[in-house]
Amino acid sequence: MAARDLPASAAVADAGPAARVAVPPPPTWRALSSAPMAPWTERRTPLYTYVLAGDIGMSAGQAAGKTHAGPKSRAQKAMVRLLAEVQAEDGPEADAALAAVHQFLVPAWPRTARQTLSTAEAAARPAPLSLAEVDLIKSRAHLDLLRVVLAGQPRMAQRLRGLGPFLATTRQPLGELVQRSAAGRLVVADHAPVLLIDLGQQGESSLLAAVKSLKVVARAANEGQTSAIGPLRTPLLSALRSTGAAPPPVLETPVPAVRRPK
Repeated sequence: MAARDLPASAAVADAGPAARVAVPPPPTWRALSSAPMAPWTERRTPLYTYVLAGDIGMSAGQAAGKTHAGPKSRAQKAMVRLLAEVQAEDGPEADAALAAVHQFLVPAWPRTARQTLSTAEAAARPAPLSLAEVDLIKSRAHLDLLRVVLAGQPRMAQRLRGLGPFLATTRQPLGELVQRSAAGRLVVADHAPVLLIDLGQQGESSLLAAVKSLKVVARAANEGQTSAIGPLRTPLLSALRSTGAAPPPVLETPVPAVRRPK
């Protein structure tokens, strides 16, 4: 039988590795529809950054049609810009390097699969996420759990009383930083480092610089290391200063010492 008469599956098999479709890298961000204490069933990475906001729902003034820029309106605009920057692509190589070590997580309403893409493509290229799709109730639930984790850090807990938006970077999914005791109380796990960036009342240049700098630090955090990732605040502040933008407040809980192999 001539080569042109072969079944399509056989032709692809005979074409060799060059004909195989490359598997796209995982996304650098994810719309998170699960509750903060739900078992983690998604992809695991060394770092997770939660994109969170407080009570930034429509204010009474906005509901009445007033257009003055109050605190909630400003926080909403900041969240819109933050979402755009979190979802921005930096090129295939840079995005693949980031996705290997880190993922942004945005609490959002459940979304149906994109019908125009295969399952693999839909997972690798999620549809853009808008502020209307952010689940503010679930976002506040994540903030409430984060307050429990940071109860022993007064300065960080104080920051979380604002409207945000916030970026909170952890080494485990947030729900795994606490455990429920036999008496039903939440107990914070030992060695649960958290990096907190408060973007509330920050200018656009500071907000953009924070996301870009966090991406840079995340990509570099695991390069050549064979042990746990160390503190992130110092390299993040260094990256922020290099942008020339005014750095937003950056706080971090104590990080266990990183032991290097001898």
